[in-house]
Amino acid sequence: MSVSTADLWDERGEQLQSCSVQLRHYGGRTEFSGVISTGRCHRDNALGKAALAEPGEGRVLVVDGEGSLESALMGDLIAASAVAQNWSGVVIHGAVRDVVALRDLPLGTLALGSNPRKSAKDGAGARDVPVAFGGVEFVPGQTLWADEDGVVATYREHGHALARGIAATALMAEMYGKREGCSRGRGAERSCRVPRKRSGSPASNGSRAI
Repeated sequence: MSVSTADLWDERGEQLQSCSVQLRHYGGRTEFSGVISTGRCHRDNALGKAALAEPGEGRVLVVDGEGSLESALMGDLIAASAVAQNWSGVVIHGAVRDVVALRDLPLGTLALGSNPRKSAKDGAGARDVPVAFGGVEFVPGQTLWADEDGVVATYREHGHALARGIAATALMAEMYGKREGCSRGRGAERSCRVPRKRSGSPASNGSRAI
């Protein structure tokens, strides 16, 4: 990563999202960036393992483990697979394990904490869906940057959402913060990269779904 997250924020400001969750670096790379892929699970790492076994092409996998520290969602073997498949990094809203080995792998690895307990492998959860934590909605296709200052990401754009097959009606509902929206109204204007609330706009950045 050639530019720091602080410099990116100074340059782009509210065009970016900034994650407020205080994640820890566990990997051998503390600076990384890439296009986002996502997963959502709870104490089950089968989907993450499968994702990181696929060609990464420099992407970053963001896993919402619902903040659970009860078991690890990634260890050294899965991380080594990610390196072999050319993933840039992994951001886990949950725990990892094998932390000594992770330090020696050229992979960006951010997580809440560590736990030696392994997770289930039933495949429960979802892949390539919007996930949110720390005030950021991470959507497949957005770009993420991470370093020792934290994590920033772009907002979803209208064109990108439509190109991924999201219905225009669902996109409009999301913009108005309605539950019928493509992210259930949780992203409102920010899901479509409207950086600042405009006068008279129907939903504020912190609005609840209607």
